[in-house]
Amino acid sequence: MNTYVGIYFMTCVSVDRYIAVVHTRRLGRFRKVSRVKYICVLIWLLVFLQTISLLFRPMVKKIGDKMTCMEYFNFEEIPKLPFILLGACMMGFFLPVGIILVCYVQINLKLCRTAKENPLTDKNGHHKKAFTIILVVLLAVVICFSPYHVNIVQFMIRKILYQPSCSAQKAFKMSLQITVAFMNMNCCIDPIIYFFAFRGYKRRLLRLFKASGSVPSSSTGKSYSESNKSTSHNAGACSTSA
Repeated sequence: MNTYVGIYFMTCVSVDRYIAVVHTRRLGRFRKVSRVKYICVLIWLLVFLQTISLLFRPMVKKIGDKMTCMEYFNFEEIPKLPFILLGACMMGFFLPVGIILVCYVQINLKLCRTAKENPLTDKNGHHKKAFTIILVVLLAVVICFSPYHVNIVQFMIRKILYQPSCSAQKAFKMSLQITVAFMNMNCCIDPIIYFFAFRGYKRRLLRLFKASGSVPSSSTGKSYSESNKSTSHNAGACSTSA
């Protein structure tokens, strides 16, 4: 559930940047902070409705004396499950990624046109940095989320056309474990991208680290200055007595 919420949030961010860069005058009035909380609630509600049929299904299975986890349910238990999963992949991944791709391509084209019209912008290299950030974000989405959804789609299509063999089903279950790990890796990659890509995020994070380390440094500085004062005071007293 958290995976698809993250994908939808990334889609909303890309649409917001598209409006801010490409259609600032015409659609800029729709970019209001007051609407953000409603969009967040709508996204969580939408993802909850999309995954409600899977959220309450147990993924723990007892086989003999052993208890296994991440056991995906039997496809025969739910009628038309391959069609449902194909629709979920299209709605939850391929459509948002298509929107993200279109938005960032349009943003990059706009930045390139602006750089050609304004030589100073081209000289500063701002559009090149923006293009690099866009490329990194897209690569992170593709690398982390594509293997899982492509794996689901190809197996569901095979499931609709014919009955896969037992070895094919075992290989599919094993590949799910690996591709899910790739999806979870996105949680580690995103903060790194934000740190190097966005100045505001980087500034706030560094401020937090400085704030957490300010207490010992200030106390150390205070003791050092106090020791200097006491040393100079003693030296002055000695010179006066001499």
